Amino acid sequence: MQKISLILLISGLLFSAGLAVAQEDIVPTLVATSDEATVTEATVTGTSAIDEFSATLDETTEDLGVGEPNILPDSPFYFLKEWSRNIQNAFAFTTVAKIQLKEKFSGEKLLELKKMVEQNKSQEQIENAVRSYQEEIGKMEMAAEKIKETAEESQQVGKFLDKFIQQQTVQQRILQKLEEQVPSEVLVKIREVKEEHLEKFGQVMTQLENKEKLQERLEQNLQEMTGSKFKEFKNLETLKQLETKAPEEAKDAIRGAQENTLLKLKETLQQLPLQTQGKFQDYVEKISGEKETQMEIIDSLKEELKELPMLKENLLQSRERIMEKIQETIQIKEQTQTNACPTIEKTAATFCQEGRIIIKKDEQGCVIEFKCVIPAQVEVPPTQSTSPQPVPKQEQEQEQIQEQTEETETEKNMLQQQLQQFKELLPETNKSQ
Repeated sequence: MQKISLILLISGLLFSAGLAVAQEDIVPTLVATSDEATVTEATVTGTSAIDEFSATLDETTEDLGVGEPNILPDSPFYFLKEWSRNIQNAFAFTTVAKIQLKEKFSGEKLLELKKMVEQNKSQEQIENAVRSYQEEIGKMEMAAEKIKETAEESQQVGKFLDKFIQQQTVQQRILQKLEEQVPSEVLVKIREVKEEHLEKFGQVMTQLENKEKLQERLEQNLQEMTGSKFKEFKNLETLKQLETKAPEEAKDAIRGAQENTLLKLKETLQQLPLQTQGKFQDYVEKISGEKETQMEIIDSLKEELKELPMLKENLLQSRERIMEKIQETIQIKEQTQTNACPTIEKTAATFCQEGRIIIKKDEQGCVIEFKCVIPAQVEVPPTQSTSPQPVPKQEQEQEQIQEQTEETETEKNMLQQQLQQFKELLPETNKSQ
């Protein structure tokens, strides 16, 4: 009798929780912003409303594979959703099954956070949603530590890791987009959780894959992700950020993946017809993400594409626009915050065309200056002048001319001294005769 009662109780709980989340789990749908909704419509109708070069294709949440959240943490019925998660976790009997659930729950909670930001919920409600997501990715890392096999040793672990890499890449992109959407008082929390997510991302990968195989798995899964023709640009940004937080033993694999991804992006750009080369500039200017990292990628591309002057010019214009966006962000902070970053000097349009731009920050993380580093490692300070910047070759020629002039003056002085000594010797010679 007690067993029957227990079964009925569990069945009732499952039924109640199931009703609460049924609408969210029936069909994995896009959780779309206005731009992303266009992608959904284009996919359903089969139209080409978004072309293959659009940045919007690299900002969708489709790859998360979870439904749109209809019950949010501020709902009085949200406890039913948590019950459902706890029951699912209780019936997950293997370590791989448990980490699969943690990964799924983290995606659900991130989309809940995203929707709360879009609905302009209060600061407290958004911060609570951030904390809940933070806790979930922490649980996911703990679940990974209990798995004793690597992807090479277990097919189940391998399948999970493939899905994990793709979905965590999408989560990182969502967090980047949220940075641009949240109010300033919540921005610090979003940045903190974004950095923590990168750290967990790297730790779980390193835990579940041998370092010799990690590069190949990373490249393969990033390549398989849906996206635009320029998706390697966004993948490269993710890899560069991942490198900063990943364990040391994974860094070589991540760097190797970066090199190959850069080559693929270079090949894509080289194959573009002249009439479509401007689309990459449009893509870079519209895509969300870490502007400093994107500027670093553009500098690397600029060096690789010297033989394509039109494309190089487009890259320089894109880099200039990114610097403008960084400056615009600083100006917005000045207007909304008392402890805003100081205004930085505007760079000229011709600034650092032959070099790489290094962003210098102060102790608070504020951008204080753009520095130009040319291949010879000479720094050129930014200038407001519209005249062309002197390139290293011109400076070297000027220095050589100056050195030659100084050598000529030295030789002239020595000749004058010798002549004077010769004149002084002449009277003594006449007297002796």
